[in-house]
Amino acid sequence: TDNCSGATTLQITGLPSGAEYPLGTTTNTFEVKDVSGNTATSIFTVTVVDTELPTIICPGNIIQKKEGKLHGVPVIYALPAGNDNCNGFIITQTEGLPSGSIFPLGVTTNTFKIADAAGNTASCSFTVNVVQAITPKNSDANPVLSVVAYPNPASDLVTITIKTDVLKNMTLKLYDIFGMLVGSPIEIRGTSTENAIQINVSNLRRGVYIYTLSAENKVLFTDKIVKK
Repeated sequence: TDNCSGATTLQITGLPSGAEYPLGTTTNTFEVKDVSGNTATSIFTVTVVDTELPTIICPGNIIQKKEGKLHGVPVIYALPAGNDNCNGFIITQTEGLPSGSIFPLGVTTNTFKIADAAGNTASCSFTVNVVQAITPKNSDANPVLSVVAYPNPASDLVTITIKTDVLKNMTLKLYDIFGMLVGSPIEIRGTSTENAIQINVSNLRRGVYIYTLSAENKVLFTDKIVKK
């Protein structure tokens, strides 16, 4: 305001009303000038704060087999994907081993953290489970000639073909990697030397499962199925 008419107001610094303000503090300065050349200024600030959390998505859990007496196996995995409403986020690994490292036998948890420029953070985790590969066992005394599981890995049905040199009743059992029985045992009647058994694994978690063929309380054959 002025005691005489004709004063004008001009914005010297900052952004006009209705503009999109960036993160941080913006100073707006206005100057008023009357017809006599007298001036006055007014200053105020607009502060924009980012409170929205960034997002991060990790790959799924991984199961990798270890052959023989190796101390571990190299595992390559996809790096997590991050996103934020503003540019400038950083992703760091806070737990586990980098992609391409030698992972030891057992479960390794890998955790990643995303942080944006405003200090907001989020994290995700996945596991790498290294399991010992099981070598099929087939003694000289048992009647099993060959056992083939296909497809392997599988997502729904697995067909196990069994050839023996004599007619013999056998039992097929499926276990998880912790030795827990999965489902009910399947009885195979010794009416043929060639049998094809189907196992539905569609409801099982991804991972490695062990199946055994036994007769008269003796395990004749052991191998693995991978559920993908």
